[in-house]
Amino acid sequence: MTKERYLVMYEISQKQNYIFRTNRLLENTGGSYIIRDLTENPHELFRTIAELPEFQLEAGALQLPTPVEKIVGGGSATYIFDKREQAQEFARELSSNIIRFFPGLELFLVQKEIDWTNELLYSLKGSDADNIIGEMKELLSKKKDRRQQAIFQESWGIQQACASSGLPANRLARPKQLKSETKEPRAEELLIKEVIGLSARDDTYTQRFITENTFLDNSEKYEFLKQAHLEEIFSKNSESDVKSYLSIISLDGNAMGIKVQKFMNQDFKNNDDYINEYQKFTKAIDDAYTRAFQRTIKHLLDDRERWEEAIYGDRNNNERLYKLMENVIPLRPVILSGDDVSFITFGVIGVEVARIYLQYLQKEGIEIDGKEYALNACAGVAIIPHRYPFWLGFQLADRLCDNGKKRLQWDSKDWERLGHTQAGQAYDSSLIDWQIVESGGAIENIEEFRSRYYTTPDQANLTMRPYYIQREEDRTHFASYQDTFYRAMTVIKMTLDKAENQADSNYPGRSKWKELRDVYHQGPAVVEEWVLLNQFIALASPDDDVDFQDQFFCTFTLSEGGSRKGFRLLNSEPVDEGKDYAFYYDALELLDYFVLLSEVKDS
Repeated sequence: MTKERYLVMYEISQKQNYIFRTNRLLENTGGSYIIRDLTENPHELFRTIAELPEFQLEAGALQLPTPVEKIVGGGSATYIFDKREQAQEFARELSSNIIRFFPGLELFLVQKEIDWTNELLYSLKGSDADNIIGEMKELLSKKKDRRQQAIFQESWGIQQACASSGLPANRLARPKQLKSETKEPRAEELLIKEVIGLSARDDTYTQRFITENTFLDNSEKYEFLKQAHLEEIFSKNSESDVKSYLSIISLDGNAMGIKVQKFMNQDFKNNDDYINEYQKFTKAIDDAYTRAFQRTIKHLLDDRERWEEAIYGDRNNNERLYKLMENVIPLRPVILSGDDVSFITFGVIGVEVARIYLQYLQKEGIEIDGKEYALNACAGVAIIPHRYPFWLGFQLADRLCDNGKKRLQWDSKDWERLGHTQAGQAYDSSLIDWQIVESGGAIENIEEFRSRYYTTPDQANLTMRPYYIQREEDRTHFASYQDTFYRAMTVIKMTLDKAENQADSNYPGRSKWKELRDVYHQGPAVVEEWVLLNQFIALASPDDDVDFQDQFFCTFTLSEGGSRKGFRLLNSEPVDEGKDYAFYYDALELLDYFVLLSEVKDS
């Protein structure tokens, strides 16, 4: 006897533009959680909206039919119903509610009727036959490919525009969590974002990352960074002050598609067993990324003495600010959904916080079919003035994250040549890239920007980014964050310390290092001449033995693997031909925007 089930699969797009339409943390948080709830829990989301007094909706309005099962993960959601009418109503009401309450988001949706007993959501192990989930994802992909350019008419031109989003304003209101009592034209969208954002910040994120954080003592006293905290800190600094910069961090898990495929290649008893195991699989991923974030919070609080003066200023002159921020975790989660993570923190600690998160993630793993698979991710850090548009900052961070994935792909043949593979798959590692956006500037295309401003006339490269963050046993690449970047930053800071504290010091001071940064733009030959002419000592100790050729520029071999960036291992002998990289430039550029935090311990 057959048993029909009716499937509705959908994806949400235009997420970044929706989340970062404004520069208020509460609204960013609300936007990200709305998108998460639209796939994971739309019933509760629309129930919350229906209860808002501003909408004056009848009891039971916006209700969606309840599914018998759901599958959420990989950017899509599949809701399964017993009756065709329920599936059709779910699709209709979901579409209508998104158009009404979330302008700018795009919904792609497909439906399918299946024989639950005889048609499988998955492929049988060892079989190349199609499966229902795969077929529906292919249909979704084709829908997205066929999308036509649409004109979205936001207003008829007679409404007053929202001061924050540019959408038609629905009311005059004061943004929540700000000290100002002045009302401004506000769009309905922002009201919903504020309500959901408050719930996520004060309840969901607080519970997930603070209250349930077993690594944190006395967790109940802590809270995340709020907009009011930022306004308090930034009000004391000029727009160009380093203390007025924020870091937007975007992280994305590596090779997650391969891990999903490994999961799909297992034996399942039936569709119900597949759904049960898939839910366990996605929860294991979510738990691993949650633990890494919890441990990062603990690490950051333990390192307070390292970073607080760089952000809050001298304690003697800012005692009230120190008191205000005493129990504030200096970051704000924005998106934390599986392996898709983004958060905001202060500019001077952004790169190191991303490094710490990646290292804690590397200590996690997930089990698939009895085998343990390590977790890695790539991180992009956009260091921006606090009034820089968040959506542009997030877009930049996202592209910097992609740079890490590109380098890993370009280097894959070289790693394979060296025997670095994992469970028959290409070598995997975490990487990090960052970019500072100067006050008043903007970066639309990071590739073009670096080609124009980070390349010398003789085609040497000023930046070695993105850097590898490898596990201790894997630390072999020359472009290593822990070895190469840290060494450059350490040498600069040690020579500066000696120049400032030794009256007869021959070590270069800050002005000389900044002069070197400018000379770097003229290429290796000019740098070598300048170093000799100025008797520039760039060594942490006179006993250091570093080949001159590797002190200021280092060369990566253009290997048989074909990496566009060249390839070189640590402790390898200098070569004469290949791709040249400036050794100190990345550290010099980041010097004023960098606070060194402690290393992640092995325990």
